Amino acid sequence: MRTTTVVFRFRKEPSQEDLDAKVSAFSAQTKDPLVDFFNANGISSDNLVSEVVDHETCLRTVVRSWPDLDTATRWLEIVNSTARVADYPGIVISTQVDPE
Repeated sequence: MRTTTVVFRFRKEPSQEDLDAKVSAFSAQTKDPLVDFFNANGISSDNLVSEVVDHETCLRTVVRSWPDLDTATRWLEIVNSTARVADYPGIVISTQVDPE
């Protein structure tokens, strides 16, 4: 299995509670690019390895597992070409396929 790491920067919220509410609302939404990629590639949607939200640094780091290097690389192409807004989950500031 290969993993990818994507780091997002988001706007600082007035409180941790406000950030938690935004995270919760985002988590409840369907993520169309991700769902479409899963469906097109026959991949299970339970590939989230970790998600860390750091209110102090306004960073969100998402690690996902993929069956192979090609799939991981294609996922990052989607991430890097999907329009983002300056709102949670924020703008992509870093993407990488992690070394094995």
